[in-house]
Amino acid sequence: MLDKALITRADDFGSSHSANQAIYEVSKKGIVKNVSVMACAPYLEEAAEMLASSKDVTFGMHSVINAEWDRVVWGPVAPKEKVKSLIDHRGVFYQDVLELAAAKPDLDEIITEYKYQLERLRKVGFPIAYIDSHMMPEGDIPGLAEKLGGGRGADQPPLLQPDASG
Repeated sequence: MLDKALITRADDFGSSHSANQAIYEVSKKGIVKNVSVMACAPYLEEAAEMLASSKDVTFGMHSVINAEWDRVVWGPVAPKEKVKSLIDHRGVFYQDVLELAAAKPDLDEIITEYKYQLERLRKVGFPIAYIDSHMMPEGDIPGLAEKLGGGRGADQPPLLQPDASG
């Protein structure tokens, strides 16, 4: 007989007060055990105050390089001059991943942005155990999956390292 387990995960933690509140509530009830956090989102500090010290939750970095909402936008954590190919004319992330892909973003700038995001999450107190992606740009941006480690040899460490203790 096979044992079955249900793995629950909430993402976009930090994106809004209402998302934070909902994720906090389901985490405290034990419904969600994994929470992916957005370093570039406007309510990150609130999210950290709510849950970063929780020992009952495993935290991941929800890596972000787009801002899909019409009225809520976010931009890079990295200095804008280091990630010019990732931002639109307003100085924020492109709204759509396909729009970003059409702009032919520099893959090294994406890695730079992700490293800044990981560092910011650590600074506000989140122990990061895994890394996932927001809106899955690695499926639309040529070469991104490979750059992030898909197909990297065992002798090549990943470009982004979650916390060993996470």
